[in-house]
Amino acid sequence: MDCRWLKEGWSSHLEFFKDGLRIRTDFVARPPRLSCDELNNLWRTQVTRKTPVVDLRELAELKKTNREKDYPIIGELARRMERPEDRFLYSRSVSDLIELSERFPEMVALLSQKRPLLALLGQGRESIEKALDAERREFMHRNEERLQKYIQAASAWRSRWPFLEAQANSLTLSQFHSVMVAEAEKYLPMEML
Repeated sequence: MDCRWLKEGWSSHLEFFKDGLRIRTDFVARPPRLSCDELNNLWRTQVTRKTPVVDLRELAELKKTNREKDYPIIGELARRMERPEDRFLYSRSVSDLIELSERFPEMVALLSQKRPLLALLGQGRESIEKALDAERREFMHRNEERLQKYIQAASAWRSRWPFLEAQANSLTLSQFHSVMVAEAEKYLPMEML
């Protein structure tokens, strides 16, 4: 975990076992799918929160991964969003979208620019279902392409990992971190991909 890589979109993962439990922590300083302005606002608002967490809309953006299991979660997050605009933009349910369009018809055309499938509201459930499926697949493909860049850039690092891992048990966490950073400086690019 080093700020030089974290600020460029790399993430760090810490995993260990304690009392039979697997503990895994992900550290991400520059989450994907959040603009610089959104990220700056996110950090600014954390200072005033009792418990620093992302809001529902930000969490929905972070959940646009290549994992099928994340899309029902996005839909449930949308149901908890207060603003109708956000519910229109994140809902994964045809029924919810139809109900929203009946309550807020003026928003459909306005938000169709941001989410084209909203223009299909009023054209039947099947066309909306197909559009939701296509949208999900597009999000998944986009995330796979993003991850592939990091995977390719980290190939030399991955080849070094078995040698690094072999040292882990004989060093303190701080010592091992220093070894990992020194290796990363040789094998892991520091730029945003």
